[in-house]
Amino acid sequence: MVEIFEPRYRDRCILIAKFKICPGYPMQIKILKGSYKGKYKIPAKVLSGGPYEIIKTKTGKNIEMKAVALDSLERMEDE
Repeated sequence: MVEIFEPRYRDRCILIAKFKICPGYPMQIKILKGSYKGKYKIPAKVLSGGPYEIIKTKTGKNIEMKAVALDSLERMEDE
């Protein structure tokens, strides 16, 4: 399960690093802070489509990130 600190509210999406995505499989995430706090599932179809963004890290390296819209997340029940 991938942990996301907080969604990017200005364009209503979350960012996931390319190396954490396994193509063809759904992904479970946990948002730790904000109004969307909780566990979610991202369908494989959503992860396979769409472009990647290049984000610069604090150390100056570039990382490819997938932007996933908050509307495409499916909430999972907490157990």
